[in-house]
Amino acid sequence: TDPNGRIVELETEERPAASINGNISYGTSVGLVGGINYTDSNFLGRAQEFKASIEVSDEGDQTYEISIFDPWLRGTNRLQAGGSLYWRQSIDDDAYGDDLYKVKRGGIKGTIGQGLNDDIYVRGALRFENVQEYLRDNVRREDYDLVAFTPTITYDTRNNPWNATSGEYAKLQLETGYAGGYKSGSFSNATVNGVSKAGG
Repeated sequence: TDPNGRIVELETEERPAASINGNISYGTSVGLVGGINYTDSNFLGRAQEFKASIEVSDEGDQTYEISIFDPWLRGTNRLQAGGSLYWRQSIDDDAYGDDLYKVKRGGIKGTIGQGLNDDIYVRGALRFENVQEYLRDNVRREDYDLVAFTPTITYDTRNNPWNATSGEYAKLQLETGYAGGYKSGSFSNATVNGVSKAGG
């Protein structure tokens, strides 16, 4: 009955969220290395990030890691949360005598954050790691724990976090913690990164 009325039908195609990547490389210190990574940037349908990776070398180096992060927990006001589990082993075949031959690291990390507004987020992460160090013939030299806290502040005005054409992104991160072992003591490091996209 409305001569100006219109029925509009839209067909949309969702951007693929999951990907699997493999890699093979060679280095004189690590030998032949192969790995596979699975990433899903929309794991549960609300931009949750899920990652799983495996990397091994013929020299004995190994890395296994799995993580998940939810940028906005359902029913909350910009509350974020995530966690990860990892296990790593590195081997130095040139080690002899009292040189460090093998290091095993296993850890867990939890993250929680809060959006202050649409552009600024703050996060805090707590990491616990067990480190085992070995000499040749599997003689254990050290077995100690590491605890670290990492606050982060992020500024993000990008129009699209995956393929931005305008906006700015900046992140400041500080990690501080304590490690045991024969060189026990506190440590800290800072990381700053950012990118700017001009509007088009």
